[in-house]
Amino acid sequence: MNNITVLVLSIFFLISCEKKKCISNEIEKAFIQEYFIETDSCDLYKGYPRTKYFKKEKILMSGFSKRNEKQGEWNFYNEKGDQVSRTIFKDSQPVSISNFNSLDSISWKVYNSLDKKYLISVPENWVLVNSSDDNNSVGIVDESVLNSGNYNFKLVITSLKIKELKESITSLYKRTVEEFKEEGVKDVINKQISIDTFNEVYEIKYKVIIEGIEYLNRELFYSYKDRFYLLSFSKKNNISYDYSIIEEILDTSFKIAI
Repeated sequence: MNNITVLVLSIFFLISCEKKKCISNEIEKAFIQEYFIETDSCDLYKGYPRTKYFKKEKILMSGFSKRNEKQGEWNFYNEKGDQVSRTIFKDSQPVSISNFNSLDSISWKVYNSLDKKYLISVPENWVLVNSSDDNNSVGIVDESVLNSGNYNFKLVITSLKIKELKESITSLYKRTVEEFKEEGVKDVINKQISIDTFNEVYEIKYKVIIEGIEYLNRELFYSYKDRFYLLSFSKKNNISYDYSIIEEILDTSFKIAI
């Protein structure tokens, strides 16, 4: 082995060792969906490290900072590990057009409910409707509802003062879970979640059939200071995986507006 070969191998070895020092791994268990996270502290965007999120060894998304604080370019992958979407973020709000594998491109806008104390980025062409007479809830529905009456994806956000609830948030959560089980709702999974920012957080996942169509539903109960927030996600089962990416963007763009 000549001197040049030895030098090249030595440099390669040193680079590999340095790279290993940059990589750290953790498992995120906060919500029902657990992620394996790989963080590369040597690959930075404005000081934010690159992170990769995996589910059962399949990459789901990668970008800078954590998923709830997305910065810069994020790439999203389907269940086969193929990249299917790319979006630019600032503080978890999408600031570029999102291109998808089977859906039309989506432009985003920020829906800022000043009186209800929250903001969220929503697809510009989707339908926003008041979902309650007291204006405590707003629905965000994909445009397919305009043509068929059935939706592919829907999110309803409810926000009100905790004192307006007729019971505690814990009681509401437990009662909801029990009612689902008593009514024979399929595949109910529930979890109490610990997040420092909030007083209380709970999550429920389940399946329902509406007009012969099966939907995957997810409820997130949040309390922050004197307010209660409920995020109710619903999407058709076996619908395009692109809607799971949209759900991720909606979910993590939801922020409390103090």
